[in-house]
Amino acid sequence: MKFQILLMSLLLNCSFVFGQWQSLNGPNDLDIYSVGANGSTIFAGTNGDGLYVSYDDGQTWSLAADIPDYHYIHSIVKSDQNIFAGQYRSTDNGISWVIMENGFLPCCVTSIASSGSKVFAGAYNYKGVRTSDDYGQTWVAPANDLLSHNEVYAVAINGNNLFAGTRTNGVFLSTDNGANWDTINNGLTSMDIRYLTVCGTNIFASTYNGRFLSADNGANWVNVNNGLSHYPGAVASYGGNLIAVDSLRVFVSYDLGQSWISVNEGLESKIVYSVAIDEPYIYVGTISSGVWRRPLSEVGLTENTKNTDFNIFPNPAIDNITIQSQKKGAMLSIYNLQGQLLLSQQIQQEKTELNINNLVAGVYILKLVYKDKTEGIKLVKE
Repeated sequence: MKFQILLMSLLLNCSFVFGQWQSLNGPNDLDIYSVGANGSTIFAGTNGDGLYVSYDDGQTWSLAADIPDYHYIHSIVKSDQNIFAGQYRSTDNGISWVIMENGFLPCCVTSIASSGSKVFAGAYNYKGVRTSDDYGQTWVAPANDLLSHNEVYAVAINGNNLFAGTRTNGVFLSTDNGANWDTINNGLTSMDIRYLTVCGTNIFASTYNGRFLSADNGANWVNVNNGLSHYPGAVASYGGNLIAVDSLRVFVSYDLGQSWISVNEGLESKIVYSVAIDEPYIYVGTISSGVWRRPLSEVGLTENTKNTDFNIFPNPAIDNITIQSQKKGAMLSIYNLQGQLLLSQQIQQEKTELNINNLVAGVYILKLVYKDKTEGIKLVKE
């Protein structure tokens, strides 16, 4: 009863900001078409102004050495000790760069995907997918097959399956590292594919007619736009969840696109173009407003509960949940996705049972603060 009275009081009277996107001080007045990070080193690829790098966690930015300031950097990918940025590769975390020649694409690279030493790339105005077996040191041009006649805008890997999204003929699948390709477009209503992302065992496609999801390696596609515009924005995945750019806004889906929640606090009026994840942050690149980031935990994204200091069960829940944590003295808070604080309670024992019957059905964030560490877990109320 005491918990229910406290919860009702907070529902009626309290509203607090549950974090927001933070600017990383640049690079401003540029169109950031790709973004990436590796620890405290952050990368921003531009649309014809080269690559910018911050070596101090976003405090300052400089033009990357060895990359001309007129190059288009539309794809940034991390693979083991390598960073790929457009036509360039770095093995020292962005301090120096070498251009990838030896059969590589001499034009604007649209997408790069990697799996171990294997790397695959597509580019504007060049047909097919280039492949490399040695981290991009040497490249093989595409064979004369179905895909070799198509301009490739997106590349993604899911196990032994390699996917290529084209400008005019939809999605192609290869099960032999790009040697042979087949079209897989059943259910797609647009053949102009701009982004492909793997989410668990699912494939997510961003097109000029909305977003589509396939749970069977592209054999069938279903529309999962569900309130988003048809703008073909960038998309990333984390822990089975999706993060999508919809022009002026950033959205998260916890249910593979069946529903989308805005997580745009702090980015109002900004035009968001690119997105990437490097734990513990989500990074976005904007048009003329630099790079921004936000902790994954603030929007309820965690890879799995074994990496956190607390767990909740059951989840989803109907009326009662149990919070398990050994961090006695930690502060537990429940927020809705608009940032409103609904509950704040200190953890006094290893297991704490809470009645959530007064919460309406939906998605919430449980936030645990202990000393200088903050973690969040998504809670679904049915």
